[in-house]
Amino acid sequence: MPDDYPLPSGDPASLGFAATPLQHLDRLIRQHIEEGRHPGAQIALARHGKLALFRSYGNAKTEHETVPTTGQTLFLLFSQTKMLTSCAVWTLIEEGKLSFMDRIADHLPEFAQRGKGEITLHQVMTHQGGFPSGDVTRATWTDHARMRAEVCDFSLDWTPGSRLQYHPRAAHLTQAMVIEAVTGQDYREVIREKVLAPFGLAGEIFVGVPAKEQGRCADTYAAEPRDNSAEFKAAGMPSGGAMPRRAGWRPSIRCCSAAGGSGMCGCCRRGWSPMSRAATPETAATMQWAAFRCIAASARMSVATATASAASARSARRRPSGMAAPGPPTPGRTRRAACRSPTSRTSWCPTRGIRRGSIG
Repeated sequence: MPDDYPLPSGDPASLGFAATPLQHLDRLIRQHIEEGRHPGAQIALARHGKLALFRSYGNAKTEHETVPTTGQTLFLLFSQTKMLTSCAVWTLIEEGKLSFMDRIADHLPEFAQRGKGEITLHQVMTHQGGFPSGDVTRATWTDHARMRAEVCDFSLDWTPGSRLQYHPRAAHLTQAMVIEAVTGQDYREVIREKVLAPFGLAGEIFVGVPAKEQGRCADTYAAEPRDNSAEFKAAGMPSGGAMPRRAGWRPSIRCCSAAGGSGMCGCCRRGWSPMSRAATPETAATMQWAAFRCIAASARMSVATATASAASARSARRRPSGMAAPGPPTPGRTRRAACRSPTSRTSWCPTRGIRRGSIG
């Protein structure tokens, strides 16, 4: 195991991992690579704040040149980038610079065009904004003034707040532009300063990979064309462009398998995930993961005031045994989070209706 991994190493058996399933996992990953299902993989298993297993397999690149997967390889985070973007928004709320009840147009006045003047930050973060088809052009990757203009020009697909529908790119592009408007900084730098650096992750996860680090990036492969260009890696798109080091943040092993894809699995809502650097939120090393899970749950449609019954059905499937079902958030609850003192060290989680430790 790498000496610089953020967790101390531990023996798998002493941490409660049975040897046979781990052997099956290792064999399955190697078999899938041999069958050509994917070129490489990386896994990390942790429990009780100790790293039980860390392994790299296969190759990070196979086109033009063959580059083996190592502990320094950066993997595309796909839609898990969304929680980093939303986490940056939450830190600004902690500081009193934003409120969930703020209208987007309060910070981006031109966003009010095309009937979007009353859309709130809460609606955008809970995928009720009404513009799920919104996206920006490639030209915005290096021109954030143009990105802001294109975001503000999004057209409505339906009345804001009237339904809940996943916004694959538009919601977090909007959040990124709000971050820039409030801070006067590039949203990628804000994510690095406020989210990644405080937890020692600035060298582990890049939202926008510097040119000198791009040689570490694994390429992505799929039936449809994938963009492995230097421009895409540098862009750090807020909805799916982060590149993390270590298997602990790689979405393609999110259920202890090497299956491809992105997004969150059910285990992420049950207090344990193979994606986290430690297995339980009780350890200090994973305080950020507990916060990230709350944010990701909110950002991935777990809050649905207008569609509470659908949200309850989803959360019931993910709820640990014995946990009571949370009711839909009330405006008072959400407003309390938005308006509390910036020095508060706890955050109201509208997803669960409970308090979480502050990440600020």
